[in-house]
Amino acid sequence: AVCVMGCSMSRSAPKVSFKGQKVYLIRHGDRMDRGIDEESKAWQKDNAQNEDTPISYIGRDQAKEVAKFILQEVDPSKIIIISSPWLRCMQTGLPTAKESKVKMGLDPAFGEGAEFCTHDAPDHAIEESFKVNVDPEYKTLLDGKKPETSMKNVATALEERYGFEDGRAIVIF
Repeated sequence: AVCVMGCSMSRSAPKVSFKGQKVYLIRHGDRMDRGIDEESKAWQKDNAQNEDTPISYIGRDQAKEVAKFILQEVDPSKIIIISSPWLRCMQTGLPTAKESKVKMGLDPAFGEGAEFCTHDAPDHAIEESFKVNVDPEYKTLLDGKKPETSMKNVATALEERYGFEDGRAIVIF
């Protein structure tokens, strides 16, 4: 399920605000490897060993709902979008990127297994539909440093890079 800051997604999703700036931490949408619908079952049969799981039709609907929610909450011209390079996270962030016309920065600091992933954005091929919505100039926050389990240095890196701006939203998938 899509989660904001570790809790179930709802119309009144929690957010962290600093001096009028909002930070949204959004978990990926429903995954195909855990789905029980026919599309997910077919994917599971053909991709038993695939760890980079796409989102299911439920996840695609959730991603659209998240985009709608975010764009009702903040000015699209003041959004920064960052996504884990995992496919399911990029897919969840894609509707927000498309609707806001803001390119996503791909950052392994926000991915599962981040403590092992300090390289620039993903080595795997990005689907064609993502290329126009991904910022090729984005540099990873940690710049080769390993994140602490607490992610304290990720938060510090966010603050150092972007500072605080009233009315801005940083949306992390």
